[in-house]
Amino acid sequence: MSEVPRLPDEFAGLQVLVAPWDSERALLPAPPRLLVREGRLALRGEARGDRDERGVLWLPYAPRVDGDTRQRYAEVHGRRQRLLMARLRCQVCGRPSLHVPGRGTAYLLPYAPPETLLPVREAGEWRYALEANPPVCAEHLRTGPLWCDGLRRVRGWTVAWVLRAPVSGVQGYVYDLDDLERPPVLDYVPRGDPRLGAVVAVQLVRSLERVSVGESCPPGA
Repeated sequence: MSEVPRLPDEFAGLQVLVAPWDSERALLPAPPRLLVREGRLALRGEARGDRDERGVLWLPYAPRVDGDTRQRYAEVHGRRQRLLMARLRCQVCGRPSLHVPGRGTAYLLPYAPPETLLPVREAGEWRYALEANPPVCAEHLRTGPLWCDGLRRVRGWTVAWVLRAPVSGVQGYVYDLDDLERPPVLDYVPRGDPRLGAVVAVQLVRSLERVSVGESCPPGA
């Protein structure tokens, strides 16, 4: 059996891995720290980990302050989301996600009508739902709707079983390379899009190509 990759030390102590500590504030870059180098965005003093394996620049965060014990559960820490989504690890605890042969990997999503998650054929091409929520393990598939107030009361929840969901792109802030002072636009940027050189990514996105919908509960039900 292959060894499960170890998660970084920064994950230690988190109750919900994908959520940031209160002091881990997103640091949307701007000039002079943000610049254009070799036709793409770059950070002055860029460090290892600022880019993914495809060379896409990722949103930096302030480090956790010692003694900070509060998490912002309604928000997502983009760099941890990328690791969890890329490795298909549980967004809550970081363990391998639940995978059932013949059904697929388990995702616990905010409530969505089934038709919005299933592939649709339009003008001869398939259109797939895009998802940035990492999957969940067996334990948190069962307990998530019970202890997560956001799922239970505010957003509701839907279980999706996904047999095929390749990484399709990123959600991120797209800059004008000719005018970095112009406010960036938050958008989905697919793989192969030339705008990848102009984006500061905030979440890794998968395309739900083979999906079936399980249990669901509308908000407040």
